[in-house]
Amino acid sequence: MPDGDGPLDMGLGLSPVRVDPNGAAEVLWCNRLDPRRGRITSVPLPDWKGTVDLASSDELDELLTTLGAGEGAAEDWTGSVRALCA
Repeated sequence: MPDGDGPLDMGLGLSPVRVDPNGAAEVLWCNRLDPRRGRITSVPLPDWKGTVDLASSDELDELLTTLGAGEGAAEDWTGSVRALCA
């Protein structure tokens, strides 16, 4: 235990904390302050998923640029996904 008075802040790194409210499991990330306590740093938000059909690679580039400029995100998996098992 470190010397001194007051609350501990031992800087023990990140730690996942699994919560399961109403059968909907999620993982929160915390900075561990001491062996028993952590400060929540990340709370998952609902994922929005969709499929977009584009006519050309130029449209894909424009979509990725537009979403990347704001708070959105998109990933093109068409060239990077491969089957590992048959």
